[in-house]
Amino acid sequence: LSGCARISCKTIYIELPPMPVAGPKVADELEKLCEPWDSCYNLNNWLNELYLFKLQYEIYKNNI
Repeated sequence: LSGCARISCKTIYIELPPMPVAGPKVADELEKLCEPWDSCYNLNNWLNELYLFKLQYEIYKNNI
């Protein structure tokens, strides 16, 4: 059938840089800014979203 013809698309390949790693300086800054821990009630949600982004980034990067 002519409607079943294979269609190709041009995919743009981008060389993605490695995901940056937050080091001890970031941990120290978070400790100082979030004392008492009640002041950063969204910190865990933000860290979870960041971790999910990292996983998605690595999957995308490794499948290109």
